[in-house]
Amino acid sequence: MRITIPITPKSLNELNRLHWSKRYKYGKKLEHDVWAYCMKAKQEQGIIWKKFSRVEITFVFDNNRRHDVDNYTGGFKKGLDSLVLSGLIDDDSYQSAKITYEIKKGKPKRTEIVLSG
Repeated sequence: MRITIPITPKSLNELNRLHWSKRYKYGKKLEHDVWAYCMKAKQEQGIIWKKFSRVEITFVFDNNRRHDVDNYTGGFKKGLDSLVLSGLIDDDSYQSAKITYEIKKGKPKRTEIVLSG
């Protein structure tokens, strides 16, 4: 199953500079947006009860800057929680899902999630 989300997460560095209330609001918005795209993809692809055990997340940026994958992994925590809320994975722990992250250059800027297993 493939889900394309037209946003990329803020890095942990960006999030740590925010006031706690703005960081909270950002997390809630990211969680809701990713959940909505997951539910739309489930409906379009006819997936109701399937749980996946492998998650590949690719952050695609449209510039030549260096991007630290660990920074964006932490920034996407609420997005990962949305995969659990939408019922696509059981849990975001390493025991129940193998989660990999990657950064690529391309246009438009987006987050691609591929679920399998």
